[in-house]
Amino acid sequence: MIRGCGLDGLGAMAPVATVGGLTIFRPLLEIPQAELQAFLQTIGQTHRHDATNDESIYLRNRVRHELMPLLATFNPQVQPSLLRLAALAREAQAWIEQEASALALQAVVRIHPRKVAVHRKQLRGRSPLIVAEVLRYVVGLVGGGNAVDNERLREAIRIVLGEEGGKRAQLGAGVEVLITGETAVVMRLLRRAEGA
Repeated sequence: MIRGCGLDGLGAMAPVATVGGLTIFRPLLEIPQAELQAFLQTIGQTHRHDATNDESIYLRNRVRHELMPLLATFNPQVQPSLLRLAALAREAQAWIEQEASALALQAVVRIHPRKVAVHRKQLRGRSPLIVAEVLRYVVGLVGGGNAVDNERLREAIRIVLGEEGGKRAQLGAGVEVLITGETAVVMRLLRRAEGA
């Protein structure tokens, strides 16, 4: 939240996640550290401590050691509250991704490895959240990675949906949206070094 995440970032680390076709299970993620350490002590098992977790140069550690205790002065149950919020965000993001995947099947046509057409008619009347996810997916298809600026994405959505004039929008990572009639063409522009 401090860095300006979206709904997917608000979902935080998931107890079960798929990364590159590999399913990762984190069964102890939501168990408090003190509880885990107490359990290990009762069975005579030592635990491993990563000393970098104590260094305040990392934002995650400052949040853990400074901000969380401060928030607990406002609400002693802040940690379970944030865990519930993260779970709701993950559920909402999963629904958005499911809807966007179904819409992408109808609206997206690959033209070239670095160029994809999106039929604007299919996007009209859809939630901007769903359209944003479709555009993120398309940026990935053309090789733009996931480095999409949210402000630029909002501008592109308004242009694609016809809510704002204009024929072009830059999404970052060398990716451009070009409106040609009822089609929005998303393309990754070649840099000179790449084209040479």
